[in-house]
Amino acid sequence: MTAQTSWQAEVLFLLNQIYDEMHSEKRSLLRLLSQAVSLCACIEEHIQHISGHNDAEESWMIIRKMTGYIHQHYDLKMIMDDIAAAGTVCRSK
Repeated sequence: MTAQTSWQAEVLFLLNQIYDEMHSEKRSLLRLLSQAVSLCACIEEHIQHISGHNDAEESWMIIRKMTGYIHQHYDLKMIMDDIAAAGTVCRSK
């Protein structure tokens, strides 16, 4: 991902918001869930379906794993590498 592409910059911004919320002393579960949903919506808008390929389904599975990890571990401090590992992707994907 790169900050030079507007939607990817938005994804990076949302990930940073989630990270900051996770490390905040006054963590808000509702704010965290809202940010996670916003992240999913942003990514969903840019998943491209290619006829004959199952990339969209694979991308959705990755997103589900990553957001599931966030939901299951919201009460713990985590880093973006943890979230990426939950989706079995590198941090830059």
